[in-house]
Amino acid sequence: MAVSTARVGRTSFALDFQTRRDGEATCSARIVYVVMAIDGSGKLAAGGSGKRPVPALLAAALGDPAPLRAVPGLPAPP
Repeated sequence: MAVSTARVGRTSFALDFQTRRDGEATCSARIVYVVMAIDGSGKLAAGGSGKRPVPALLAAALGDPAPLRAVPGLPAPP
């Protein structure tokens, strides 16, 4: 199973997952994670989104995006 950072935005990031057999992709998926306030400081009760910026430490750990899945309009991944 290969896992790679596909995208890092202001309040969310996406990871690509891919399995291969004999060098050919057999299954791929992308999961988008949204950073949310869970400590009561969000605006969920007041009708707000509760979204928070991706913490700098997490963004640094995710590294530069290197998508595993093809995205329309962008060059295909290696």
